[in-house]
Amino acid sequence: MGQPEARHQGWSAVLLLKLLRGLRYKRLMEPVRPPVPRPADAVEDGARTVHVILVEDDDAAASLIVAEINSAGLEIDVGRATNEAELRALLQAPGIDALVCDHGVPGLDALRALAVRSECGVTAPLIVVSGGLSDERAAECMRLGAADYVRKDQLGRLPHALVRALAQARSESAARESEGDYRRLFENVPLAVFRDSVGGRILQANAAAVAMFGFEHLDGLLASSMLDLHVDSSDRANLLTRLEAEGNVLGFECLMRRADGSEFWVSRAVQASRGDD
Repeated sequence: MGQPEARHQGWSAVLLLKLLRGLRYKRLMEPVRPPVPRPADAVEDGARTVHVILVEDDDAAASLIVAEINSAGLEIDVGRATNEAELRALLQAPGIDALVCDHGVPGLDALRALAVRSECGVTAPLIVVSGGLSDERAAECMRLGAADYVRKDQLGRLPHALVRALAQARSESAARESEGDYRRLFENVPLAVFRDSVGGRILQANAAAVAMFGFEHLDGLLASSMLDLHVDSSDRANLLTRLEAEGNVLGFECLMRRADGSEFWVSRAVQASRGDD
């Protein structure tokens, strides 16, 4: 009497296993969708108008593109150019956030628009829109600096592409600002700060380090080697051994040499950084 029940339980287990495998297969086959950027990620804190230049010579197409741009969830101001002279005039205005360019505009295709943008010193992202751009041409546009490419029969992608390009531009701007802050701090701190490789090559140094080692210019220090600036080579060997074991070393005292050959004592705080040769 127990055998049919056991057989049914076995069938149930087999069916459950097949079901789970089917679900797993389905999940593996489903494309991974990239996260859709939020409109808030595309602009600075606080509501403000996003200024977009549209390069399009066809009125009907321009109306469709503007309608899609306005659906991005942002406060949009669109300026339209139908030729190069109008584009150059619009690029003179401050605060341009993005360009949307129809590749089919006579005398002002996307490649020319990218060149004009560069000549005007504008770094705002440019999105190419076209009805029949070849993959090779689209790849060339991307290689020369276009942020994205949207087909005219897929204009529903345009709001997503615009928000993503604006968010990326904002992120890159913040990174440049952060790099500038670091550079100013590095250059102006009154303590000697420098980076050198395991092999002794000096990679970077601030003005205080140049003065400490007695060089007149940064180039002179960068052309020297930490192997030559240590009076006792065993000090550097001991420092590298400790860095390998501990990751950072504080208060490491050693005798070092200036450019004129004079010697001086230093107390170093050193941190290992992976990636330096």
